[in-house]
Amino acid sequence: MRMDFLLGTLLVMAGITAGTKAADPHTREYGDAQVQCATWTKLVTDPEQMKKPWSENVFFRYASWETGFVSGASAANPSLRTTTAPEIIKFVSHYCVRHPSDSLQQAGERYIDGLK
Repeated sequence: MRMDFLLGTLLVMAGITAGTKAADPHTREYGDAQVQCATWTKLVTDPEQMKKPWSENVFFRYASWETGFVSGASAANPSLRTTTAPEIIKFVSHYCVRHPSDSLQQAGERYIDGLK
């Protein structure tokens, strides 16, 4: 029962957050959402980082956050369910090279905007 409530709350929050624009001064970013794209790019291009096991690999944590963010948005909008984790990671990697000061949340929002 408690787990169902928690999951429902998280999905609603993800749907609400996915509908916001980064330019909105009222947008809130929490946890890994605040990580800058420059950090993503540094990690994804670091061969030593990519050799680390899942439990020690910070990039995998960020990639998991990003795919979870898009998954949460797809719960509220079924038309977003046409994507895969590799597509999300590829988009975010390219986006972050072009927008190093943007956050991972902003990168995810741009990806979601492109799917609508």
